[in-house]
Amino acid sequence: MNHRRTARGRLAAIAVVVATTFGLAACDAGPRTPEGTRTDMPQTATKTGDGTERRDLAPLTSRIPTLEGVQDATWYSGTLGSSDAPGPSLYWIDAVVTLPPGTADELRNTLDLAPATDAPDVVDALAPAVPDGDLLMGEQLDAAFSYQGWHSTAYLSASGDQLVLGVVGE
Repeated sequence: MNHRRTARGRLAAIAVVVATTFGLAACDAGPRTPEGTRTDMPQTATKTGDGTERRDLAPLTSRIPTLEGVQDATWYSGTLGSSDAPGPSLYWIDAVVTLPPGTADELRNTLDLAPATDAPDVVDALAPAVPDGDLLMGEQLDAAFSYQGWHSTAYLSASGDQLVLGVVGE
């Protein structure tokens, strides 16, 4: 129980920081986008991966520290584009996570969120895990779950504790 309070407090504190400063000033949240736009995965990029469903949390929390304390996660990952192309790889992660109790309410109450205008662009295997019902989105939510070169496009369940993430980074 103490771990849950600590995780919830950490996520709530991050949400307040994001809400008041619109960015993670203490962390490198990666490139910022002009107000009113979201940075999504390149439209022409093809997600490749081995199709393995993952449920371990450490790889997620090491890339996105604000996920520390999540209750559960289902996720897939891989690279974008062709392995034949030269240069560094761009990696993707599609995840559905269950936030600690109360955290989703804190995010809904402190961040500037709007009803999602599009469905999360996740791999087909993850689509059944995307929560039913309305989803919320917003740049502040994206920023809260982006960290040091890992950019997240986030969707928060309008009435539950689930968060859908599309993460891209090097």
